[in-house]
Amino acid sequence: MSLLTMVQRSTDRIGIVKPTAVATSADQNVRQLFGLANQELRELARAHDWQALVKEHTWTAIASEDQGSIAYPSPNDLDRFI
Repeated sequence: MSLLTMVQRSTDRIGIVKPTAVATSADQNVRQLFGLANQELRELARAHDWQALVKEHTWTAIASEDQGSIAYPSPNDLDRFI
């Protein structure tokens, strides 16, 4: 089910005009539903260690370096360690 379909079903239930777009909509009601959908999806993604979202990343350090002063870059899509 697409985001548009979910928002359209929600608008049908709460009695507001059904949108033709969500992410680009200027309608404040649609923007609010978009924000609520994003919040719920973030909470759902964090609720479990979904296998499809788990990735492995390796950092390599040199033993002679002062580990406290080195900042190792994290992947852009890092949410949390598991």
